[in-house]
Amino acid sequence: MRKTVRIVGLCLLVSFVFFPDLPAGSQDRVGKSVAAPGEDSGYRLRADHFSYDERQNIYTARGNVTLHAPGRVITADEIRLDALTREAILEGDIRIEQGDDWLEGERAFLDLDEETGIIEDGRGFLAKGNFHFSGAVIEKLGPQTYHVEQAKFTTCDGDRPSWHFRASDLKVTVEGYGFSRHTRFHAGPVPVLYTPFLVFPAKTKRQTGLLPPRLGKGDRLGWDVDLPFFWAISRSTDATVYSHYMSKRGLMLGPQFRYAASKKSKGVLRFDYLHDQEDRDELRLQNFYTLPGLKRVTKDRWWWRSKQDIALPHGVQGNMDLDIVSDPDYLQTFSTGFSSWAESDRVFRKTFGRG
Repeated sequence: MRKTVRIVGLCLLVSFVFFPDLPAGSQDRVGKSVAAPGEDSGYRLRADHFSYDERQNIYTARGNVTLHAPGRVITADEIRLDALTREAILEGDIRIEQGDDWLEGERAFLDLDEETGIIEDGRGFLAKGNFHFSGAVIEKLGPQTYHVEQAKFTTCDGDRPSWHFRASDLKVTVEGYGFSRHTRFHAGPVPVLYTPFLVFPAKTKRQTGLLPPRLGKGDRLGWDVDLPFFWAISRSTDATVYSHYMSKRGLMLGPQFRYAASKKSKGVLRFDYLHDQEDRDELRLQNFYTLPGLKRVTKDRWWWRSKQDIALPHGVQGNMDLDIVSDPDYLQTFSTGFSSWAESDRVFRKTFGRG
């Protein structure tokens, strides 16, 4: 069905572009505003110049065109609107606004009643999730679903996001999921990772899936990328697995488990492990502490930390904190990202009111 809609849309787009002249019976006028047939239609065109083909029921609006449709505001240099089918062809500097969401492009075909359409060389923004995307072809499959070919997408703002994904094919539904194929993760302009298939949540509520990554670069770690995967186990429990790749150190894995049985019974447990690939001699040179006789673990690096609040009988409240690290240099070496002391301290203070 999607391919059929796309073919029909492209055919209409081509026919309007290459055969723009209206047949006999058309009426031209200069004006500010015109309403589509029906007092309660909810469709109104504003433009510098109008023409209307009575036989085909097609409005053509040119120059500073604004089409007010139910729940949407559409602007373009030129719009051809079929008054009966509510199908429209748009040309030049197109912008479609629906609440805080928007789509932009240079050529488009829209079915206004079905809220579907095609935009060539388009770009868009979905406010829920701060989701930016662009592509050679954007198909709007319904009120909340988009399909993008040769897609680029990110949750970073700005023309040059610090990270983004590129995919041959992307489908995303607001308050649902995103699916992409042949996906490359880019740190700035540099491709870092590839996956043939990617699934991620496009929801503002707790939902299982990939979370936004974190990127970094430093003398100790080299290029590093932190990719967290969130698992919404139940309403009161969840888990996150952090995959932290460092070009000079290797892959650090870190599971985190959280539970909240009640306001007085809750816990956060976190463990990170890395088999450090740095040269042993270089590791010795990087030691931050030089106390005599201090034993070091230079290859197997790990950190366990947890905090728990426990509601005991008779109104007694118990607190249990654990913090064990493999070596005294660990917290200095891995001082950035989701696995850092600063991030753990932030989570603990937010959850328990203590670091």
